[in-house]
Parts: sequence; structure tokens; C-alpha cells
Amino acid sequence: MWRVYLASGDLLVVHIEDLPHAVWPPSVRVLKQHLGVLCGQPRFKQRLLRDGILLEDSELLETSLDLQLVVLPFSETTQAQCRGLMQAIVNNYAQEVESILQRPQDPDLISKPGSSPEPSALHLALQLRRVDIVELLLEAWADVDKPDLRGSSPLFKAVDIHHLEVVQALLLARADADKANLRGETPLFNAATNGLAEAARLLVDAGADRNKVSCCGKSPLHMAVVRGHSAVARVLLETRADLNCRSRHGSTPLGMAAELGELETARLLLENHADTAAADKDGWTPLLLACRKGYLEMAELLLQAGANGESHASQGGWRLQSDCPDRTNKFPGRKVDVKKNLEASMPEADVEGRTPLLVACLHGHMAIAKLLVEAGATLQKAIEKSSGNVVAGNAHPEIVHMLSQAAADGCFATVRILLSAGADKEELNTFGATPLYMAALCGHGSVVQLLLEQRANPDTSTEDGSTPLRMAAAGNSDSWMSKELATKEHGDLLTTQLLLQAGADKDRADDTGCTPLLMACIRGKLEVVRALVDAGADVNQANRNGETPLVATEASLEGAEPLDEAAKVDEGLSCADSRRHAYLEIAKLLLEAGAARTKAGRMQCLLTGFHVRVRKARYPSVELLSCTSLYRCGLSVPGDSMPQLDPCRSGFDFDSLQAKPHDESPSVVEASSGYLGSGHFPKEAQCVVFAA
Repeated sequence: MWRVYLASGDLLVVHIEDLPHAVWPPSVRVLKQHLGVLCGQPRFKQRLLRDGILLEDSELLETSLDLQLVVLPFSETTQAQCRGLMQAIVNNYAQEVESILQRPQDPDLISKPGSSPEPSALHLALQLRRVDIVELLLEAWADVDKPDLRGSSPLFKAVDIHHLEVVQALLLARADADKANLRGETPLFNAATNGLAEAARLLVDAGADRNKVSCCGKSPLHMAVVRGHSAVARVLLETRADLNCRSRHGSTPLGMAAELGELETARLLLENHADTAAADKDGWTPLLLACRKGYLEMAELLLQAGANGESHASQGGWRLQSDCPDRTNKFPGRKVDVKKNLEASMPEADVEGRTPLLVACLHGHMAIAKLLVEAGATLQKAIEKSSGNVVAGNAHPEIVHMLSQAAADGCFATVRILLSAGADKEELNTFGATPLYMAALCGHGSVVQLLLEQRANPDTSTEDGSTPLRMAAAGNSDSWMSKELATKEHGDLLTTQLLLQAGADKDRADDTGCTPLLMACIRGKLEVVRALVDAGADVNQANRNGETPLVATEASLEGAEPLDEAAKVDEGLSCADSRRHAYLEIAKLLLEAGAARTKAGRMQCLLTGFHVRVRKARYPSVELLSCTSLYRCGLSVPGDSMPQLDPCRSGFDFDSLQAKPHDESPSVVEASSGYLGSGHFPKEAQCVVFAA
């Protein structure tokens, strides 16, 4: 037992068991540390005397003594002495710091006003991670709440340096656990930001406010979620932090986790029954955010936890339980029945009116769309409100474009999901075409079949009157780019057959009068022609210029390069030979089907359409159609069948041999063969000249 007499005459009795037994016998320093708690003065200001003799801190004490305690005031400190303390901290001279504090010198003194601002000794030691010196300064009772120039307290900086012992020491020194910096960030906010779960627990145990928000409106739980620190989030939730607290933008921790794809923290929040329907100020619920970002597992997790698969934006209080029958329920405490609840009556839509399915589709996240469709969601319940117009979700312009583009690209899975979601298969895209038209145009038979199975109209035309069947018959590529004619034609044939089986109008022409059969003949699609003829297409239906399928075939045949006799004995036919052969077969097929060999039209000169080029050396800018060509084909051409046109009105200047078209029709002029040059054609033959 030690009896300590104060200068006031009071007696302090210290028992042996009151001192820590880590080191025995105790030193004067240990006794001073204990007396500091009793008398409220740091050890550096205490002086212990025995019979008037000053005891050093390192001296060991006997078990029973009478001692005198003298408490000294802080000594006068010069600016140089303040700088000396700072320099000792910078140099990490702990013993020198001990000596300076023994003067005793106020540890909170800094340079006098007027000098450049500098941190306090405690802040400097924390910044430089001088842990031993920090402990000395705390023993000297440095101000544990004094902020630096940024408003950060020593405790905030202790969290910054990730030193738990210093954090604990500051808390034992009664540092304010909720003292915020200039940005409103508390030490707990800092611990959550940096993922320091143990520091967060120390702060929470010390009474730190778990829900105090910063100037940006975020709580520590928000920051733990944003940074993906699930361990800190668990600490906060275990200590009953508000799991539905809102940021300045109205975001909840679950909403942030959904937007960032933080599965672990989202699962933790859902296990603690976070609100799955809470929307931010823009109306985005956690499920909507997950759908917008494309986080499939997050969307599935939210659905299983009870998120509303068809709730509109800004419908915060409306909850829905969910059930994915082929998936394990991760939240057994909740009864989940998605399909039943999806059929429930929906609340009124807000300004946006978007559902998770619409959002997933608009952002191209088809896997999530499939998940929602399997859960029973549809696009019909989604709406889009903008500029006073209300558009149903299934007819949303972006959905229409997406379905049209998927059909054009042959994305069967995407088309199937969109159709299952209720996308309008008859809506026109920006080009005035339906998805079926685009699929037929690009030769995607599987997509065409899918759309037809969904009862898409096979005869819906574009503004120019083109139908899906006409585009399928024409094909989307030049068949002559490859020798594999049958392979290139397969897509066109399949789509043509599917459309014919669906009852497409086989004789419906576009605005120019071109029928599917005529286009197939022009393109040389032999098998497509065969399919159309077998389906009963009119082989004599002409376009506006009087051109029939047979005329078009013969014109294309004459325009093909002449056969090379030597090529017949080669290994195979060239592209030109294959092309000529296809046209010959088409002509034969048409004749067998009853095609007329001649048919009057608007321009008799197009009776056969056989084009023969004039010698370019003399007439580089003209083409001519000669009756001689007709004679060679065995066709009878009466002399009065040629049009009698005025050269001046025909758009052709004989003096300059330059074309002057007046309209979209070919420029035609009748002239004698002698005018064009004797010897090329029979004198009695009449010729028709076209501008090149």
C-alpha cells in the first residue's frame, strides 16, 4: 500500500491490487499513470517525492511507502521549443519526445499565430504513423478531438492509418467517436469506406452513430455497400443500423448494391429484410437498377427475395413475392409466388412507367428478360410517357427497333424472348417494315418460321408496296458472288417456302408492279422460281413497264456474258456459265408453266430486253436494242411495233451523244440502222437507243 499526500493535504491511498501486475514490482511511472486517473493530471506534470527526494520514473517502488505528489503547471514554451517537438516527431525520436513532455510542455501547442499553419503534434505523429510517440502524446493528455485543417479528428486519422491499437487508445482517452470532418464524414464512415470491420466494431461499441450521414447524404452502411465491404456491412447490421436509410438522391443500400452488382452485400441486406420495393427519387427500384445494369444473378436474387417483377418506377410501397420454380429459394423464411403476384392488379404508372422487363429489353439484357418472362412478366403492362404521349411497352419504339434488328440479324433467341414478353410483332420500324419483313429480307428462315408461328401477317408491306415474300424471292445478296449457287440460294428458298405455306399473297406486286416471281426471275433464283410456280404464281403478270417474268429472264440471259466453248470441257462451269444456265432453266420452267412468249406493254422496245452494246470506240455513252436480236431468238417483231418518238423529246442529243433524261424512264429514240453505221445491222432493221 502507498499513501500519497497531495499539496492540498488530501491523502490518496493506493493498494497493491490497484496496479497492473504485468511488471512487478511497479515503477514510479506505473504509479504516476494510475494517479493520473485519480487526480486528473497526466504523468508528465506529476512529481513524486519520498522524504523530499525526487523519484525518477524508472525507479522501482517498495510495497509500503509514504509519498508526496506535486503537480506542475505547463512550462512557458517558445516557438523554437514547439518546433523542436515537431522535429523530434518527424525524426521518430521517442526518447526526445519523452524528455520534451517532461518539462512539462503542452503537447497541443503549435507555432504562434502569424506563422504558416501546421498540424498539432498528435496529428503529425498519426500522419507519420509514429505509434510509440502517439502513445506518449496520449499519456500527456493531448487533445484527442482537436481537428486538423480539414476538420479531421485524431480518431479519424487513426482509422486512416489502419491502426487498431491507436483507435482503441483514442477511444479509451474518450475521443469523440462521432466527430466529423468538413465533409461530414465520421470515423465510422471512414472505417466503412476503407473496409475496416474491426475498427468499425470498436467504434460502434464505443457508441458511434451508425446512421449519421455525411454531407453527400450517405451513411456508413451506404459506403460499405458502395465499396463492397460486406464484413463492415455485417457489423453495422448486427448493431441495428438502418438498412433502409436513404441518401440525398433517395437511394437505399440495397438499391446501391443492386446497381453495382454487389451480390454478397445484397444477400446480407435481404437476409435482414431490406425493402426490395424502395425506389430512389428517379423511381428506380433495386430490381429496375439490376435490370438496367444487366446483373442476372442480382435480378434473380431480388426476385427470390420478393421483388416485384412488374412494378413501375416510383412505386415504392408496392411489394411482390416471387417464385422461380426451377431455382432454389435462398430466403426460406419468405413465401414466394411470383406468377400469382404478377397477375395481381398493378398500381398506376408514374412519369416513367417502366417495368423491369421493359428496362431489361431496352438495355439489351436478354438473359434477365428471359428470367422475367419465365416469371410471368409481360411488356403490355409497361408504358412510356414522354411529351404528353403514352406508348405501351410492347410498342415502345426501342422495343420495336430491337425486335426488328434481332430479326434482321437472325438472333433467334432474342426474337423468341421479345415475342414471349409480348412485343408487338406487327409494329413498323423506322423504315416502315415489320420484323417478318426484315427476317425475310435477310433470309433468316428460323426467325421467319418463329414469327409466322406467332401469327405475324405475311402480307404487311412497306411504303413502296414490298411484301416479305417479294423480298424473300429477291434475296438479300448477289448469288453470283460465289460458285456455290445452291448454298447461297438456300436461305431465300426456305423463307419463300415458309411464307407460301403461311398463305402469303404470291402475286402481290409492289408499286412498280414487280411480283415475287418477277424478282426471282431477275435475280436468277431458280429454286425460288420453281417454288413460286408450283404454288400457282401468275407467270404472265407484268410490271408497269410491261415486263413479264419471261421477258425479264430473257433480258437477263442476253445480258449475261457469252458462253466460252472451251469452258464446257473444263472441270466446272464458271460463275457466268452457271448464271446463264440458271436463266435458261428458269425460262424453260416458265414456258412449261404457260408463259406467253410476247406480251405488249407500255414500251414495245422492252419486248425482249436484249441489250447489245455499241462499239465504245465510236459511241461510248449509248446502248442499243436491236430487232436483229429478236430475229436471232426466233421472235416475230412487226415493223409497226416500234414506238415512233421524237428524238428531241426523247432526251437524247445526236450531236453530242450525251444523255438528257427527263424522267425515270429510259430515254428511247427510233433511228435507222444507217444512221448508226452501216454494216452492223440489216438495213431494214430498226434500232432503239438507250442512254448509258
